Amino acid sequence: MTDEILRDKFVGSMLGCGIGDSLGTFAFHRTAKNLINLNENDSLTHTDDTAMAIGLAESLAVKRCVDEKHLGDRFRSNYRREPNRGYASSAAKIFDLVEAKGMSYSKRGRLPKCSLVGRDHSEMVEQ
Repeated sequence: MTDEILRDKFVGSMLGCGIGDSLGTFAFHRTAKNLINLNENDSLTHTDDTAMAIGLAESLAVKRCVDEKHLGDRFRSNYRREPNRGYASSAAKIFDLVEAKGMSYSKRGRLPKCSLVGRDHSEMVEQ
């Protein structure tokens, strides 16, 4: 698979996620009868799910791997820019604590601690 085809597939999947999220949000606030009445005056908006997928894509594009701090900083930056996307209140608390106290995201978010195994980071082992 060429880089161009891979890039097109990636962009297509990101667009599909964003459109699906937006349509799902639209449908969530409508009755089944009103779903088929989408018109040009209706607006579609994405939620925190798409905002975080965008943050993940931004971070992967820069770092070429999952870098906890960079990824968390992207999430926090996107949250600060658009906090009304439907984030749970815990997201704001975690971002505030990481920023104020300099804690790691995984420690603050109470994620399981993992260590990377192998130089290519292909395996993770839970500690």
